[in-house]
Amino acid sequence: ANFTNENVCQNSLKVLNNTTTISSGTIKSYSWNLDVFGNSSASNPNITFTKAGDYTFNLKATSDFGCIDTITKIVTAREASKPNFEYTNLCFAAPVFFKDLSTSTYNDISSYLWEFEPGKNGSGKNVNHTFPTSGKFPIQLITVTSYGCRDTITKDISLKDIPKANFNIAGNNGNSVTLFNCTKDYSVQFNNTSTKLVSYLWNFGVAGNTSTDQNPKFVFPDTGVYTVTLTLEPGTVCQNQIQKQVRILPPVTSSFNFSAECVKAPVFFTSIANRPFVPIKTYAWDFGDG
Repeated sequence: ANFTNENVCQNSLKVLNNTTTISSGTIKSYSWNLDVFGNSSASNPNITFTKAGDYTFNLKATSDFGCIDTITKIVTAREASKPNFEYTNLCFAAPVFFKDLSTSTYNDISSYLWEFEPGKNGSGKNVNHTFPTSGKFPIQLITVTSYGCRDTITKDISLKDIPKANFNIAGNNGNSVTLFNCTKDYSVQFNNTSTKLVSYLWNFGVAGNTSTDQNPKFVFPDTGVYTVTLTLEPGTVCQNQIQKQVRILPPVTSSFNFSAECVKAPVFFTSIANRPFVPIKTYAWDFGDG
């Protein structure tokens, strides 16, 4: 009497391979004692191993002459691994990172098979994949042990659109805006017009001056050109940003000269008003005589 006793996987169906031979005559019957699975007279009985552990199997073979031979072997059902994973980054068009969290009683996971979307697969313990669109995707991980035991887990992930940053400056939508600092503590209003507002960070181009308000106001410390940056989802792979320039100019300095020689003769007035960088377009005079 003889049979093979390869180790099997928990929850798998195993056909016991009877390899008994006889040199003369024929084998009349088989009698199996299959531990907790009971008895069987089949030549190659089927067993489903619902629990991991060691099982003692005994096979008795009887010939047509009444000769009997027995053999006892232990069959081990290996516990399946427990696949699991976590993921980071939920924006499409940027890599999603998958980290394996699978466990195995025997520390014997030999391969990892991933399916991200139809026809898009991967292998390896920790992987990444870039998805073409936003939406929901079922992610499947199959772990295989050195005994060939396989187990599967599927998790749904939802990928959102990458936000699109934009803003206007004091109602102006251009990428470069010129403003005049006409009053003390003149504040500039920034209006966040981004799509899919989430978290945001403003940098006004002045060291140490930032804001996390949605629509902040800011007083620039001096005249000059400042680069203002709006960043959505700062510090993440979903980050998106835009930059615009603000040019702060000083107010017009109004002054004039005049010449007067005789009463009832024309007085000549000459403007010496000044505004750096930008020419003065119009002048309005009031001579105080009604």
